[in-house]
Amino acid sequence: MGELVKTLQPTEGLITLATAMFRHIWEARTAQAKDIIASGKREMARLEKETDAILERIMAASNETIIRKYEEKVETLERQKALMAENLAKQTAPKGKFEEKLEPALTFLSSP
Repeated sequence: MGELVKTLQPTEGLITLATAMFRHIWEARTAQAKDIIASGKREMARLEKETDAILERIMAASNETIIRKYEEKVETLERQKALMAENLAKQTAPKGKFEEKLEPALTFLSSP
């Protein structure tokens, strides 16, 4: 059985199809990473704007209970921003060039 597998050779059509599939996945992953990063940046800006608005309310407030609640909200927003920044730092597009990543896959398919 192992000898039979060694003699299998993919057709040119299969190589073309595999290349197209890999390219589609590569491009989809790249676009997904860009979308996630853009969305994260928008969310960070929204959190920053909300934090600024609450800080302005703190400055205008005189009731200690209200000030404490505003401060708790600011802390929550700051934690959210830190988590978002951490997640964005982990989010990357595929590294390297498509052709560099494709070659090992095609080599594997060509000689099982």
